[in-house]
Amino acid sequence: MVVCALQPPDDLAAALQAQGAQVVCCNRRRPSILQGVPFATYVIKNLHDIVRLCKRERASVVHCHLSDAEFLGIAAGRYARVPRVVTSVHYPDLLPPRARGSIRNALRRILTQFLYRNADTIIAVSEEVASRVRELAPGSSAKLRVIINGIDTAHYADLGAPAFGEHVVLTTVARLAPPKGHCFLLEAIRLLHLHGRHLKLLLAGEGDLRAELETQVNASGIGDLVVFLGNCSDIPALLGTTDIFVLPSLWEGTSLALLEAMAAGRPIVASDIPGIRTVLQHGSTGLLARPGDAPALAQAISVFLDNPSFARACGAQAKKTAQERFDISRTLAELYDVWGVQEM
Repeated sequence: MVVCALQPPDDLAAALQAQGAQVVCCNRRRPSILQGVPFATYVIKNLHDIVRLCKRERASVVHCHLSDAEFLGIAAGRYARVPRVVTSVHYPDLLPPRARGSIRNALRRILTQFLYRNADTIIAVSEEVASRVRELAPGSSAKLRVIINGIDTAHYADLGAPAFGEHVVLTTVARLAPPKGHCFLLEAIRLLHLHGRHLKLLLAGEGDLRAELETQVNASGIGDLVVFLGNCSDIPALLGTTDIFVLPSLWEGTSLALLEAMAAGRPIVASDIPGIRTVLQHGSTGLLARPGDAPALAQAISVFLDNPSFARACGAQAKKTAQERFDISRTLAELYDVWGVQEM
């Protein structure tokens, strides 16, 4: 298997190489589509490199992830006459949040429909994502397949139950970006602190919103309660120190961070949105709260704080569910079927 990344080498590329994967980086920063000549140059050079890579490696499958890779990968795969071209759609917001009637969105819609017509299989990571694909490209239904994300649950099997000590540790793992809802979680922590709760919040992840979130923390008077960890390479160890995992996202496909927390047996409080409620059962494997509602989030967290035995029971059931439904072995079996191979 060869992994082709459009961006310059980063920590993920190094981690893949450490696992034995061959990684090829096109090593170009993407200019805005409004920068006509630079953007066209970016597209042409990347297409050239990907086509050459496909031919050199005699690729039998091209599998694309995320929008730029989808555009370049499908086009290059078809030009290089690769037998099977597949794309995975990870998020329900298939068009950027621009004004209705935006020319850029209209062009994006036409391009996406064209790309999906030229893919052999379109994989959606949740039923909600699949529904959005059908809305955007109605003719794609015959080649659409839902394959839920999976993780290696064995990495989390030996983690013990949460301790719920004097200071309860809450954790979230997510890119620091508006759709992840961190601002609502920070407000929930402020409310809980006002009611005398002894908490510590660990934020794992990086992103453009970090400075704004740090300002909110300081303005809210919870600077002693919140720790910005940046990108965290050892998620099992982090979850091992966690009492409650919180995912306040405003939208999700199928969150790997959520699946990891389930596999770790952590009590989970998450937003009541389609991509989460199809994975997490309220009152059994976790608690759901209205998205974008800090008081509701604080109330759900309080339920676990007031009843650690119930919290641990939810965590144990979440772990069992992750092992039964979301182990990577199931995902790989379905992917092998799409790729037309026995195993790799």
